[in-house]
Amino acid sequence: MKLVQPVEVEASANWRIRIAFADGVSGELDLSDMAAEPIYAAWRDPDFWRSVHITDHRAVAWNDDIEFCADSLYMDLTGRTLRDMYPRSADGAVNACTLPVPWHRHSHRQPRTQPATLSRRRLSNCYPAT
Repeated sequence: MKLVQPVEVEASANWRIRIAFADGVSGELDLSDMAAEPIYAAWRDPDFWRSVHITDHRAVAWNDDIEFCADSLYMDLTGRTLRDMYPRSADGAVNACTLPVPWHRHSHRQPRTQPATLSRRRLSNCYPAT
């Protein structure tokens, strides 16, 4: 599978973002479960919240400190796993999601458990079960 490419992102009310990918997948993600965490305090400024954009390296970001991996957001939206998307990742192939945590700047979230509701972030999406 090719890398997922976000093509459009827009901030909505109540810490939700609308996102569309090049393959036609689109939807709204609820990030409100993260808004109370100190690292995301800047989101409380409405102008900052609306500054969401897609970076040159496919991340969805507000600034250099708050960015989300496109793959992780795609998995949240579709319910797919890393193994579903990149079968070679199970054989130890290196990708951004297997870098050591200190260099792992993007946020990962557990696949959604119900429509339009996301659970708390974690690294499990990027580390296939052995």
